[in-house]
Amino acid sequence: MPAGREWLHGAGVYRIDGKARLMIPASYRGPFSIGKNTAVVSRHNLGCLAIWPHDVFQARLAAAYAVQDDGPEEFERAQRLIWNSDPADIDPQWRVTLPAESRAYARLETESPVRVVGAFEHIELWEPGYWDERNNRHLDKMMTSNEPLFPSRKALATGGLPSGGAA
Repeated sequence: MPAGREWLHGAGVYRIDGKARLMIPASYRGPFSIGKNTAVVSRHNLGCLAIWPHDVFQARLAAAYAVQDDGPEEFERAQRLIWNSDPADIDPQWRVTLPAESRAYARLETESPVRVVGAFEHIELWEPGYWDERNNRHLDKMMTSNEPLFPSRKALATGGLPSGGAA
């Protein structure tokens, strides 16, 4: 994470308006800026959408480009990333328009609620029922686990993480 950048975290239910716009919640605006092509909307893992600050997404693209020739899996991963990501404008009211194909992928509808989740360096948009189902499975695991929620310094130093240590 670049120096001075804050991690995005937390979750809340918001609304996609009739023009397919989402107002970026105030608590997530820090790494974003108003203007043309200042964000990227991408179809993301597990059926959600991601909204990335432009500079963060460009760094992700550079990383994908650097490894795309390492084999067929890396090449396909780079293709998925670049083919399913759209430049986005953030208007002066902090609204971003969500493309129709991306909304369909994530089962998000206009005039409907959306679960907005901070995910380190981007925000994710989930269909609320699907997110609740996934999150409840994670919470059930937490209730029965005695593993630490955060990895230990030793695990970080050796590159190993305890199983189930990631949220």
